[in-house]
Amino acid sequence: SDLGSPLPLPEPGNRPGLLWDAFRIMHDEGWYPDARGYETAFRLTIPLEAADGRNLSFFEAHMLPRLAKQRLLSAVNLGKVDIFPVISGKANAALHLLRRLDVPPEETAMLFDDENDL
Repeated sequence: SDLGSPLPLPEPGNRPGLLWDAFRIMHDEGWYPDARGYETAFRLTIPLEAADGRNLSFFEAHMLPRLAKQRLLSAVNLGKVDIFPVISGKANAALHLLRRLDVPPEETAMLFDDENDL
């Protein structure tokens, strides 16, 4: 086997955990979550305006509180919303590296050009 090839992922409907429960709920409610190539997150494409009212404002008002109850966060970038566990994300990864390297955050500069980028 090719060690460089990723292992096939189970379908989101068969993945365990709160993240994938949220994926299934959002799918059943008419959202279009995308898990292709994702293991620890999923992505939504949300238009600024939508005929059915499922725009970013609706998502932020109605879905974010529900996600927070499941200990999930989101990051918005160019009309895409990434949903991930609170213990995940690039900011948490950067803080973990700082702790491992014994570097105080106040002595560090990081550049974020959007909510989900370093």
